[in-house]
Amino acid sequence: MPPPTPTQSLSPSPSRRQFGYFIVTLAAILAAFFGRSFIPGQMVFANDGPLGLMVAFTGYFFSAFLGHWSDLNWVGGALPASVPDVSQLLYCLLASPWLRPEGTAIFGKFFAPAALLFLGGSAWALFRTLKFRPAVCVIAGLAAALHSDPFSNACWGLPPWAICHGTAFLALAAVISAQTDRYGIIKLILAGAATGMGIMEAYDTGAIFSLMIGAFTVFMSLSAGKLTVTAAAKSGLKLALVAGFAAVMATAALSTLIGTQIQGIAGMSQDKETKQKRWHDATQFSLPKAETLRVVVAGLYGYRMDTPAGGNYWGAVGQDPENQTGRGSGSGEYAGVLVALLAAWAAVQSFRKTGSPFAAGEKRCIWFFLGAGGLSLLLAWGRHAPFYQFFYALPYASTMRNPIKFMQLFSVAIGILFAFGLEGLARLYATPVSPGKKTGPQAPRKSWWQNLPAFDRKCVVCLVAFSTLCAIAFLGYAFAQEAMVKHLTAIGFDADTALNIFKFSAREAGWALLFLGLACVLMVAIASGALAGKHARWVWLCLGIATLTDLARANAPWIQYYDYPYRYASNPILERLREKPYEQRVYMLPFIVNRQMELMNILYRTEWNQHLFPYNRIQTLDVTQEPRSTWDNVLFRRGFSQTNVALLPRLWELTNTRYLIGLSGDFIAALQNQLDPGSNRFRLVTPFNVVPKRTPATTYMDYTAVEKEGGPFALIEFTGALPRASLYSQWQVITNPIETIDRLAQSSFDPHRTVLVDQNCAATPAPTNLAAGTVTFAAYEPKHLTLEAKAEAPAVLLLNDKHDVNWKVWVDGQPRPLLRCNLIMRGVFLSPGSHRVEFRYQPPVSGLYVSLAAIIISLALAGFLAFHRAPETSRRPG
Repeated sequence: MPPPTPTQSLSPSPSRRQFGYFIVTLAAILAAFFGRSFIPGQMVFANDGPLGLMVAFTGYFFSAFLGHWSDLNWVGGALPASVPDVSQLLYCLLASPWLRPEGTAIFGKFFAPAALLFLGGSAWALFRTLKFRPAVCVIAGLAAALHSDPFSNACWGLPPWAICHGTAFLALAAVISAQTDRYGIIKLILAGAATGMGIMEAYDTGAIFSLMIGAFTVFMSLSAGKLTVTAAAKSGLKLALVAGFAAVMATAALSTLIGTQIQGIAGMSQDKETKQKRWHDATQFSLPKAETLRVVVAGLYGYRMDTPAGGNYWGAVGQDPENQTGRGSGSGEYAGVLVALLAAWAAVQSFRKTGSPFAAGEKRCIWFFLGAGGLSLLLAWGRHAPFYQFFYALPYASTMRNPIKFMQLFSVAIGILFAFGLEGLARLYATPVSPGKKTGPQAPRKSWWQNLPAFDRKCVVCLVAFSTLCAIAFLGYAFAQEAMVKHLTAIGFDADTALNIFKFSAREAGWALLFLGLACVLMVAIASGALAGKHARWVWLCLGIATLTDLARANAPWIQYYDYPYRYASNPILERLREKPYEQRVYMLPFIVNRQMELMNILYRTEWNQHLFPYNRIQTLDVTQEPRSTWDNVLFRRGFSQTNVALLPRLWELTNTRYLIGLSGDFIAALQNQLDPGSNRFRLVTPFNVVPKRTPATTYMDYTAVEKEGGPFALIEFTGALPRASLYSQWQVITNPIETIDRLAQSSFDPHRTVLVDQNCAATPAPTNLAAGTVTFAAYEPKHLTLEAKAEAPAVLLLNDKHDVNWKVWVDGQPRPLLRCNLIMRGVFLSPGSHRVEFRYQPPVSGLYVSLAAIIISLALAGFLAFHRAPETSRRPG
């Protein structure tokens, strides 16, 4: 049969119309969820990638593809470059990268729902590829988009993880389609493209999905016939095709990740000793086995740390493994009661020898995803079970953090099993009946039980028994208030909060029991045949409403909004610090001497450092988040640890930390006397107070700073800080990093007169009494800055920004060797005279061009298939 002509392929097919209806339906549901995004000034909360950080890099959207350098924290550092993925495409569609903060705000409002829409559409495509009926595709697609794992992560500032889920669904669909399509090779290439796109979106999470997709490719190939050497060879070739093109597609991400997150990073070595030392840090975010219940009880352990009315997370994810302190949950694992129930039902039915609704190939598919989901759950337990250590022992598996990420694979697996369960229900109980046979409410019901096959009767009995046990467990939990409150107070909550948490948790368990009861009634009604035949549409309506209601209620607490013009309103302290911010850094003093300083410290850490400073491009010495530290950062911070108070002034000197935030009044004198006696280098800039923006003030964003004479807080200038850029006619060559740190810490060493370099220069240092010269900024951008220098003698230009091998330097248009100065800073040697010095951050970008080429090839192949679709076949998997 010849392929359809281009004209035929452009006519709307039923599948395309159904997909359009589904997208409109899901978009309407997401619009209801995120309705406040349409209100001016309202912004979706994002812990990872907050609006302030996005605004800070608004003007560097395109240059970030050629390398990303952050100058906002510490003394700067390399970040993974932007890659040409779906997220960047959405940014271009939702915002205007040419280059307005207002466009970035629009992107922040709608990025999460757009990612979830992509996920739902991708899941629908997989279920349609499996030849499931339209209603199944719709309900299962909605369940995939509203699963709490991708949904909560999208609301935490990680929509790319939801997109990664979507690319996994597309890759699986392509692998399945390749088995029966004459363009199978093209489909496998596209499966690799989707897999690689997932890696670009979510890095190690995408790599986890790639393992499942690779295993599924081999599984589908081997399950198509007898296991022979030829079949095994073909399977290997298919796997190589998918994995190979995935690697090509993800080259941009892989190259930038290796360059910024592995090479030169402390603890990334693969020797046994290093991996053992990293074990606690790598497995801190593991899922405790008891918290697996979160899959079927949404808020049993709470939601976020700050969820009101007792919804605080009280589980153990994120606890420090060594001292069992702290916790952190920004994600949910709730699949839905009906989703989990039908997934389990599909698994049970797949083992049925006779009367099963599934063909042999479909059974094998169910077994695959049952195994994939089970294995991912075992690995997600991380340090709480013995299984993750075997994965951790694999090469470079130790570079991945957070075993709980395997729950994302689990969410995809359970979503697919749910779709099989829906399809199986439809085939067994919701199919048309013979003419003349009564159905619906008028049908005789006294014999439906006897008419059920023995296997189905056992399923109903087990379902009722399971529901009864759950009801008993709920009653036991509801009456355990005293023990639970005691436990909660023991782990750090006050008595009132503990009581509210228990009540919230018990209510969530009650909701789960209610939805379990409704699901059981619905399944028994379907099995009875009451909704068969012409009443089948009520099956889908009931299943759809039950699934949507359950997941909507469970996901509502994850969505949080704030008024971003209100949150990012400026204040006098910010106005002072934002003046030429590239010439100095600011730091919050670590001395918590009273309750006022404690509150100021929290305000600084949560609001100023993470939101207001990036929004205003203010550079701070504080490290907001750095899961992987370079070796020189680790060594430098150990040498100038905050615990060694005597060395703090030297730390501030070397890092260009000019402004400090602390207390006013006698505190400044005490600071001078205890840290820097006799030098008089601390100067009061302005006292200020922290006052509410509105009453009542319920969160830290409700507070702002106002200048006030006699105020309790102070902006303090440390006049001893080195300039951001300066010339030195005196330098010492020390090639050993440990010796460099020791020398920098010595009280006899004067960092204002001498700089330490790691290599010989083209001249010898000048006499000690000779002035080196002057240097000023001519232009500044994070990745490209220009200095005008006038050297009176041979000199080293010290730039107090982080050294990195990918920084290049030009003097008067000619490339010069980059110097490592004072262990972590960069510099360049200058001969006497006036010079124009340029520093440019230029990491390798060949990986970007490889990924762009892979995208072009993928689009061309997808376009070819769109106009030359192979005839569809009714054959199902296997």
